[in-house]
Amino acid sequence: QFAAALWEGMDGYHDWPMASGVYEGQSPHGAFLRLYYNMVHVNDTPYHVIIKDNFGGDGATLEAVSESPGDFLAAVTVMVHRETGYDPDNMNWFWVKYDADGTISKNDNDMALAGRVAKGMESGCIACHAKAGGGDYYFTND
Repeated sequence: QFAAALWEGMDGYHDWPMASGVYEGQSPHGAFLRLYYNMVHVNDTPYHVIIKDNFGGDGATLEAVSESPGDFLAAVTVMVHRETGYDPDNMNWFWVKYDADGTISKNDNDMALAGRVAKGMESGCIACHAKAGGGDYYFTND
């Protein structure tokens, strides 16, 4: 439910002023990426949000994606800094992966990729981001 409300709160994020240019990415996100940062209200509560557009597909180049990002958007991955106590083991981050149309993505076992994604596993959102320098779970400031 939180992930569905979050998608609604993110409406218009492509127009946010705090956005990166398109840059080369890596697995599992995509060949090219763009980051956005802002505050989003979900159920009347403000949260810090980091959004990553994940681009790929046939013909995806830095130039092509920069000129026409909608043609290459494959997924949208999001980190939300939730309230104290949500997941204290992992700095209270909420994770979600959406398909390009805003549908919450599912893994091969038909589980929604939203919440404490792969908590306690050796790979996945939490395991990867726990390795970010600075102990803050994100790489963009390293």
